Order: sequence, then structure tokens, then C-alpha cells
Amino acid sequence: MTNELISQVSQEHGLEVVFYGQIVFIGARWFVIIGAMFLTLWHAESVKAVKVNLAPLAFLIAANFFLHARYLMDLPANATLLKLASALDLVIITLIVLFLNPGGLTGINNPFFVFYYPVVLAFSLVFTRQRTIVYTAAAILMYAAVCLLRAPGIHLNGDEELFGIRMITLLGTALLGTMYWRIQRARRAAAGALSI
Repeated sequence: MTNELISQVSQEHGLEVVFYGQIVFIGARWFVIIGAMFLTLWHAESVKAVKVNLAPLAFLIAANFFLHARYLMDLPANATLLKLASALDLVIITLIVLFLNPGGLTGINNPFFVFYYPVVLAFSLVFTRQRTIVYTAAAILMYAAVCLLRAPGIHLNGDEELFGIRMITLLGTALLGTMYWRIQRARRAAAGALSI
């Protein structure tokens, strides 16, 4: 009977983490959306360029409005929906880094790589370390593909060091997020044990 009770409490805690974690995902996406709009407008050379550059953001905006509306109506997204939205985030951010080239900056020189950080942090604050490592590895591989395949590529003139630093900081962001998640989980468990 106690194992069944522990399993039920653990499952309820997991659902609670996902419910409250939604706001982290929503905030991270709004950060990406607002930041991409700002950088696009900052580096815009024409109205046509602004229209073309903001087109990929339309999908991210629509997805975020959907999740935000569900959260406000107390219709929480489940873990599967958040994982799918997170995968969409990686695809959209990769497309942004691939196709939005402010001031002609492409590949490793593109400043939009910074948008990987908030989505990786949001994912790490909600999901387990194993899932976060897989998600972060996917983000690193997608960014690496853009840097290697898009001109100017990665040359042995300091680009490899810059690329390495970005990958290490992205992994560090994920690990710090999971560490915070584990600390908070342990504190809640200790507080729950004291209240019994």
C-alpha cells in the first residue's frame, strides 16, 4: 500500500512540476520572440527584409499564444505537449539562425544563436536531467550543423574556440537548470515530510 501511495504522490508531483513549468516555457518563448523582433528591426535594411525575417516567428508566436491561452484558462499542457513545443522551438530557432542574417552575418557570426539558451534553460527547469541532456545535445547538433554548413563555416582562426565556448555554456546552462530543479524538488520533499 505504501508503494502505491508513494507512486501516486510522485505522479502528482510530476504533474504539478509540468503545470507550473509551463509559465517558464511561455516566458522563454516570449523572450525569444521579443529578442528576435528587436534584433530584426535593429539590423533591418528595408521593410521587405523585416517582413521576410519575421515570417518564421509567426509559428513561434502562434504556438506560444496557444500555450499561454491554455495556461490562463487553467487547461494545463501535459508533458508530451511541452516536449513537442520544445522541439518546435529548436526547429524555429535553427531556422532563424539559418535564414535571418542581420547585417549579412551568417553561420557562426549570426547573433541569433543566443535564443537557444532560454529554451534550453526552460526545458531544464521542468524535465529530468536525462531528458535535458538529450534536448541540449539536439540543440548543439542543430547549431553545429548551421555553423558548419552555412558560410563562412568554422575555420581554424578562432572560430573553433568560439564554437566550443558556446557549446560549453549551452551545456552549462542546461546542467545548472537541472541542478536548480533537483534542489527545489528536494526542498519540497523535505517540507512535505515535515508537514506530515
